Amino acid sequence: MIFITEVLKYLKDTPNSAYESVKTEFLYHSNKLEGSTFTKENLEKNLQENIIEGSHKIDDVYETINSTQLFDFVVDTLEEPLSKRIMLEFHRMLKDKTFDHERSFAGC
Repeated sequence: MIFITEVLKYLKDTPNSAYESVKTEFLYHSNKLEGSTFTKENLEKNLQENIIEGSHKIDDVYETINSTQLFDFVVDTLEEPLSKRIMLEFHRMLKDKTFDHERSFAGC
């Protein structure tokens, strides 16, 4: 599914749009590739009600929370050219409050 930048930004600000479904699907599969222990139901509960269910490592919880915020940030910055600075910012945002962040590996 290919979205034009303006359409994706419009959907982001539109209640009950396909944006939340796209976000949930993307985050679930992206995080699963990285070994996340969150089920799709856990992720949906977090996105819809801000509740963490299940048994997860603390870094997994923070990366899941961070990835939801990062997804919106990426959409907001789609028109910016991809640069080293913005990629490091993406990584810093994803790893915030994790063990990697504490060890100064985030955004480096």
